[in-house]
Amino acid sequence: MFYKKSKYTIIEKVPNGYLLFNTLHNIRAFAYKEDYINQIEKLVSGDMIPESEIICGIKKFCVDTTIDETKLALGLLNYKNTVDDVLRLIVVTTSACNFCCVYCYQSHNMPLTIDDNFENNLYNAIIEFKANHKMKKIFIEWFGGEPLLCADKIKRFTNKLNQWCEDNHVEYNYSATTNGYYLTKDMYESLSKIGFSRFTVTVDGSKDLHNRLRTNATKEDTWSIIINNLNEIKNSKASATILLRANYNYQLLSDIDSYVKFLSENFKTEKFSVFFYP
Repeated sequence: MFYKKSKYTIIEKVPNGYLLFNTLHNIRAFAYKEDYINQIEKLVSGDMIPESEIICGIKKFCVDTTIDETKLALGLLNYKNTVDDVLRLIVVTTSACNFCCVYCYQSHNMPLTIDDNFENNLYNAIIEFKANHKMKKIFIEWFGGEPLLCADKIKRFTNKLNQWCEDNHVEYNYSATTNGYYLTKDMYESLSKIGFSRFTVTVDGSKDLHNRLRTNATKEDTWSIIINNLNEIKNSKASATILLRANYNYQLLSDIDSYVKFLSENFKTEKFSVFFYP
């Protein structure tokens, strides 16, 4: 048996190694060891590697040469469509944001925001999907930009959808990825009340580092505002969880011990979990 690079694998040369991403199975890796690099470069050039020689970590980004990858991908899609009764949507609520993070990949020039027409189209599309599929659950993640800039629109749409779901015996669940600036205790509780079960909030380390990386137009102390919001949420009786994300770089890694200690001292409850991402 021989293996070749999967057509769903992206390989990018970076200093000191290679980044690999299998888009079909959502697997990522950074390879820097010489034996890994040697095999990656063979794969990039179109060579095949015998099963007896291929490194296990590299194998995840390859495919057996006898496999029809298009049929494999279609098979996975058909499997999900036939056994998965959950409709999962990510809605980019707005491309606008009140932050200007130094590493942000999105453009906030001439921002687009959902309007009444979009809301109606989305609502009708969900109804149509239910008519054509055995949908029993719906999960929507509100994304941005900063989705809570459109909190009123989100609440209005969600309340309308909830009523339809209850009338049609469909379970509903929502989440939001937010910078946390507008996620006050009142906002958290009002969204939790209408079906939000999780919020993802990014805090990049200590106050000084976070405020350098995740700043806004007025160079405000956004860290203190977010941490104050989270501390108030900690005492809320609402049960929605908070995933605290940190986008780490070498600066955060150099101060990781003190940051983890801060998280442990302040947010070591069932309501919070922590996720570090490069």
